[in-house]
Amino acid sequence: MVDRANGRRKPGRQSSATATQDEGSRRAAAPKFDRKTIALVYDFDGTLSPRPMQEYAFLPQIGADAAAFWAESNALAKQTGADPLITYMHLMYRKAKEKGVRIDRADFAAFAAQFPGLRPQLEARIEALRAATLREEATPGAGRVLGDLIREEVVMGTDTLLIDEHLCVRCNNCIRACEDVHEDGQARLSLTGVKFANVLAPNSCWQCANPLCMLDCPPDALYRDARGEIHIKDNCIGCGNCESNCPYGNIFMVHPQAGTSLFGWVKSLFGGEAASDRTVAVKCDLCSSLPGGPACCRSCPTGAAIRVKPEEYQRTVERLIAAGGGH
Repeated sequence: MVDRANGRRKPGRQSSATATQDEGSRRAAAPKFDRKTIALVYDFDGTLSPRPMQEYAFLPQIGADAAAFWAESNALAKQTGADPLITYMHLMYRKAKEKGVRIDRADFAAFAAQFPGLRPQLEARIEALRAATLREEATPGAGRVLGDLIREEVVMGTDTLLIDEHLCVRCNNCIRACEDVHEDGQARLSLTGVKFANVLAPNSCWQCANPLCMLDCPPDALYRDARGEIHIKDNCIGCGNCESNCPYGNIFMVHPQAGTSLFGWVKSLFGGEAASDRTVAVKCDLCSSLPGGPACCRSCPTGAAIRVKPEEYQRTVERLIAAGGGH
């Protein structure tokens, strides 16, 4: 279930018992086919073979030269404006039909035999998927929450703040800490956002892999550093384009007040410049100037506030949901 800050809720899901009954009914009513099962094998990352798989079995069977086949496929894609991947699959189907060539299980086994280490790799992947399925069955809530994270695009973030509401005591230390470490006294996060079970993804910059906020900044005030973190420079003119372009509400337009934070007050004692009198955009900068990392997480007394990177989403969600009772 997903709760948004405005109170809207997504339609509820069926209970697991009802869903299981419906699935059983669908399977019973499904027509039975006599045709053989077809498996499509993709190797986009070059795990299975050093060269395109088609060059080992399919192209030799139809008597095609590899270089000529790919040249023809690329030319056809350019001519028709079609996707290159779909084009070469269409070309393979057409040529196979013309030559009366079929690729069956024996062909794949012969291909696999050319690479002795292939079978163990495939078996390891299958075992990893099986283990993941068992974990999801043990904590069904985690699977739902991970699906919600994907649908709400939280997984677009490269460094996302999550809050476990079973641990959160509503002390607001995270907000106050964020205010104190910034000279303008403005917090870069809000405890609104998207809620999944006991996990809250608050409004705080997710450091998106493809940041839409950077698309239309007249003075080029937004930039990404070498670590992938997005920052706003002092030449912000307060146009609000970045706030409007952020689809997640994680950029805030504020009117800085001089001396309202601890840093601002200390700076004012030494004749530091007062805060700007114009509205500017602010967002989470991961406290990049502080050696200890984000102040929001360091100030949380219960460990409810955590930062999550893409490769950590699944196991983090599983841990949070399991700790909350698996719901």
